[in-house]
Amino acid sequence: MVIIVNDALDELKDAAKSVMEILSHIAPIECDLPDNVRFVITSRPEYWADISKSKNLELAVFKQQFFATESCVSEVHSFIGARMREIKPNEPDWQDWPHPDQLQRLSDKANCLFHYAVTTLQ
Repeated sequence: MVIIVNDALDELKDAAKSVMEILSHIAPIECDLPDNVRFVITSRPEYWADISKSKNLELAVFKQQFFATESCVSEVHSFIGARMREIKPNEPDWQDWPHPDQLQRLSDKANCLFHYAVTTLQ
């Protein structure tokens, strides 16, 4: 079996257009992909409505799967907390930094995107 992974298509510049363009090369109408070829495409669900209405894609190739985000929310939150503790000065004035509310706000803004958290912490 051949598995090809395309990750985070929603992060492309002009994603609404780019996602459809990439997918049209993967599975155009009447494509004849071998049975042992699978694509895993990750993206936020915003573009699924456009994909499912497409007249240019072989829709039988695509199946939408939702994945729970609870684990990624806690993973990003834990990552941010750990990195913040690494950069915290060892001084009495900094004992309550970062405040749990600050960590939560940053985690919420990251919205499960590790690169947002990493960029912010750098």
